[in-house]
Amino acid sequence: MREVLKSLKGRNELVDLRRDGPNMPDFRCFVVDCSEEYVLVRVASDDIIMSGYSVLRVKDICLVRRDSARLRAWAASLGSIPKGRVRCPRVHLRNWATIIRSVCRVEPIITFMREESDGTRCNIGCNVKVCRGIVQADEVSTEGVLDGRMVFTLDGLTRIDFGGNYEKGLVRVLGADGYRKKSR
Repeated sequence: MREVLKSLKGRNELVDLRRDGPNMPDFRCFVVDCSEEYVLVRVASDDIIMSGYSVLRVKDICLVRRDSARLRAWAASLGSIPKGRVRCPRVHLRNWATIIRSVCRVEPIITFMREESDGTRCNIGCNVKVCRGIVQADEVSTEGVLDGRMVFTLDGLTRIDFGGNYEKGLVRVLGADGYRKKSR
């Protein structure tokens, strides 16, 4: 699977990624980058618009669907897809700590998922700090309100989302004073 994902790295090909797990949704996306353990994708949302990025574990992906009639229709509906390489902020895909630190440099809010243990809940944070396998952040509620401090381990993390319409909407609701651009 890793070799297939690496072959799609930076290409402008819309694909479906099926993930193996009861709480793990499939993704319609472009593969932006791939390491041995992680894949960075640009997400095409169910609204048929481009909506941010996700980092997934490679080991969770069990199927890559390419070049189907449905994908061609979606690509046409997305409008003009830029020619050439898919661009995105530089995210270093070494490990979860490095990924989170590099995302924090470009995006103020990150959504964290532990789909294996709790597929119904996510943690949304700003002012994120990672140290020795522990994540600390200001928790953001789904209503866009700062809701105290959250602390959790990187263990069991299956996915992070950033730069999408959801996260950008929360930034607008929080306002300029609700977060700081750089992680602490």
